[in-house]
Amino acid sequence: MKSQPNNRPGDVAKTTRDLYRAVSMSSVGIELALAVVIGLFAGMYADSKLHSGPWLMLVGLLLGLVAGAKGIHRVVKEADRYASERERAENPS
Repeated sequence: MKSQPNNRPGDVAKTTRDLYRAVSMSSVGIELALAVVIGLFAGMYADSKLHSGPWLMLVGLLLGLVAGAKGIHRVVKEADRYASERERAENPS
């Protein structure tokens, strides 16, 4: 007879939070790529309407890179905060 693991409600909530954090961190690459592509295409569209050459495309590309870097910074900061909280919980000195 197999014994069932003791899943208390707190354990399930912790597992769910950990899974959410992992998915959130793994989506950083998609977030960066989408920000760059959206900025690039918005700049290309503005260039085609205003006949301004590649300048607005470059501005859109830079804005996309900045938005993507901001997203990466947010995720790294959140992961660092989580690691600090977990370390304090494991070593309550």
